Amino acid sequence: RGTGAARNAGVEAATGDIIAFTDQDDAARPEWIDELVAAFRDSDADVVSGTGAVDRINSPEVAGWRPMPGADDGWHVEGYFDTAIGTSLAVTRKAHQAIGGFDVDYLGGGEDNDYVWRLQHAGFQLVHTPEAVVDYRLRDTYKGLWKQMVAYGRADVRNHVKHKPLGFRGYNFPLMFPYIVVSLSLRNPLLPQRITKLSRGRWVYCVAYEYGKIRGSIENRVWCI
Repeated sequence: RGTGAARNAGVEAATGDIIAFTDQDDAARPEWIDELVAAFRDSDADVVSGTGAVDRINSPEVAGWRPMPGADDGWHVEGYFDTAIGTSLAVTRKAHQAIGGFDVDYLGGGEDNDYVWRLQHAGFQLVHTPEAVVDYRLRDTYKGLWKQMVAYGRADVRNHVKHKPLGFRGYNFPLMFPYIVVSLSLRNPLLPQRITKLSRGRWVYCVAYEYGKIRGSIENRVWCI
């Protein structure tokens, strides 16, 4: 039934006033819970974003496939509300229930962005704490990476459609699309990496994500490239 449905079920089973979310294939560091709770205690937060780190449980090669923001950077979205990663996230039960939880129609990604944005639209405050770290496990095969990033691209189109009426403009850059196509074509893995400056995994990541946005645009009958 998807990640959103699983998280909603977890909230129903939990008994605390603060709910923390992580994913089954990742590794929360020992101080993770304490740091999340401290963020609520030391601020007016209703929802807290933590950090996802890729350097401990992934090989150096795989860690370079997906760009991740620095711990202090948070999950910034230009021109809109900041967001969070679902594997390092906490919320008050009151806030979760106020917006009806996660949208269970999201399958394959994007539900965390939608959730955190809806919380902020409802007036709840997001705070980021860089010290609450979860070691985030990346897909370590090209096939797995391709599948995940296509799903993420499709989910981002879904978020674009859902949140555009609320002011979101983050994923629609049509004038950039020709540049992206040419750039990825010229930097394909058939050429030496010393020329392309792009690893095979990072190339797969970029191409799969753009392909996912194209599929999502067709499915939703909207231009979101």
